[in-house]
Amino acid sequence: GQFDFSGPVNEEDPFYYRLTGLLRDSDTEQVGVPDNRAYIAPAFTWKPDEDTKLTILGEYSRTETGGTAAYFFDSAAGKVTDIFAGNPAFNDAIQDQGRIGYEFEHRLNDVFVFRQNARASRLNIDADWAFASERNKDDPTLLEGTAGTYEEWLNTYTIDNQLEAKFATGALEHTMLGGIDLTKIYWKSLNGYGTAPPIDTDNPTAGRPVDPIAFQTKTVQDQFITGLYLQDQIRYDALTLTLGGRYDWVSTDTDDTDLASGALSTTNQKDRAFTWRAGVTYETEWGITPYASYSTAFSPNGGVDVATRDPFKPTESEQQEIGVKYLLPNSNTLLTAALFNIDQKNSLYYEVVTLPDGTVTNAQVQRGEIRSRGFEFEANTSLDNGLSLIASY
Repeated sequence: GQFDFSGPVNEEDPFYYRLTGLLRDSDTEQVGVPDNRAYIAPAFTWKPDEDTKLTILGEYSRTETGGTAAYFFDSAAGKVTDIFAGNPAFNDAIQDQGRIGYEFEHRLNDVFVFRQNARASRLNIDADWAFASERNKDDPTLLEGTAGTYEEWLNTYTIDNQLEAKFATGALEHTMLGGIDLTKIYWKSLNGYGTAPPIDTDNPTAGRPVDPIAFQTKTVQDQFITGLYLQDQIRYDALTLTLGGRYDWVSTDTDDTDLASGALSTTNQKDRAFTWRAGVTYETEWGITPYASYSTAFSPNGGVDVATRDPFKPTESEQQEIGVKYLLPNSNTLLTAALFNIDQKNSLYYEVVTLPDGTVTNAQVQRGEIRSRGFEFEANTSLDNGLSLIASY
């Protein structure tokens, strides 16, 4: 069941509300992997005049699913099988998440608009999982593997202050945007690994009891991010040029504790980067609008590599794109086509890894590069009878 209500609080006051909710109790095609969720999101807007607006946003959700949904990879055959690699009796992942924040906007005069957006959020995950990684040497019908348990918390506080200015210099029309944003992140993780009972391939979805697993490592990470940015969108007749730059400073302090020995290691990591983007668009009198863009990106990562215990480095990327847009004459129909290329390094992805104590697990790793390139086409139209159509490839 779900609902979504919105509207003015009453007819006289400039107060508006929205309340969105969902409650779902559901299984999936995989035994031991539910898809349950409870969600509620209230929002409230106050607009005392045409120049000022404040919106307060809240959200709470609870999601229940499986600790793993993986299938067994048969290394001898070199392929993934249709055997569930998890254990339905030890396969829970419960996520609780809450957020509250606001969006404030005030027009100072005909040139300047000030905006401030802020949010505080808290995330908690409690999960158990089992993972079959190899066949038993004496009985190939049995699959051996490991099990684990973890709990983690993520608290995030962020605020963004920006000033927009619209003005002209001769024949050039400018929309300039500048600002500073600050983000504070606190992350805590408890991890434990143990053995899992073997999976019988003749009955792979039967639940098997798992002995209690104690936490073996505790990681606490504090991260502070400061970003300065400036962008100018310049329009001259039918030509629009967009130039933007951003500089980020990231400070990451990580405390990693071996709970069995009590050994503590501390890592202080400093990262900084300048990123920028440029784009150009030309609107022809025939409705055809070609464009081109280039951008770079820098995104800090939280967490540590479970094999090396080192904090993750930020992910960096660059993107090139060229395309064309066409608005059909006397029609609310827009056609777009684009060619794009994205190169990314220090990406995070999941892989089966062997920990120093010999435990085999599926965990995030960071290495190598990723390239994504392709072609995109989309058609959008709205008909007079209220029907809208979208086609894309």
